[in-house]
Amino acid sequence: MEHIYDVIIIGGGPAGYTAALYAARSGFDTLVVEKYAPGGQMALTNQIDNYPGFVDGVDGFTLGMKMQEGAEKYGAKTEYLEVKSVELEGDVKHLVTDSGDLYAKAVIIATGASAK
Repeated sequence: MEHIYDVIIIGGGPAGYTAALYAARSGFDTLVVEKYAPGGQMALTNQIDNYPGFVDGVDGFTLGMKMQEGAEKYGAKTEYLEVKSVELEGDVKHLVTDSGDLYAKAVIIATGASAK
């Protein structure tokens, strides 16, 4: 079996990177798996005016990059992969991605929403 992460987070949007920040900061070996870019759907937003700390607003891509940077500061890693399936039974969880298999003791699913 390959490397076993403490936590794998599926989704690199605000929820995913918040979970990654807290997990990594707590000392867990943490991986974020994101399909496209940091920020998820938020990365496509031109202007976000209601986010704390950005008085004049911020574009979604920049905010997503800042979230990734914050989580990685504490040791989280990011891989750009598509998760095809997950097996959550047992002590070690198994994720099948478009680039191979991943393993973790815990999986957080933070796949967000899709635009309508």
